Amino acid sequence: MGGLNLEMLRMGLYVFLPIGAFWYFNLPDFYNKSVRPELEAVFPPIETTNRNLPFTQEETDALLAKLKAQQLGKAREQAAKSAEKQSPA
Repeated sequence: MGGLNLEMLRMGLYVFLPIGAFWYFNLPDFYNKSVRPELEAVFPPIETTNRNLPFTQEETDALLAKLKAQQLGKAREQAAKSAEKQSPA
C-alpha cells in the first residue's frame, strides 16, 4: 500500500481541490471575463429586446397590416430594380 503520507496527500486533495475550484471560479474577475459575455449572448439585456408586443386583437391586426405593407414595399423595390437590370434601354 501507499502508506500514511499518500493517504494524507489524497485526503488533502479531496478536501482542498473542491474548495480551491470553488474559490477560483467564484472570483468576480473570472465571472466578468468568462461568464458575463456568454450570459449576455444567451439572454440579451431587456433594453435590446422587443418589448412592445401587441396584447389585443386590434393591435395585432394593425401590426400585421404594417408588416405586410413593409414586405410589399420591399418586393416592389426589388421588382423595380430587377426590371431596370433586365432592360438597359
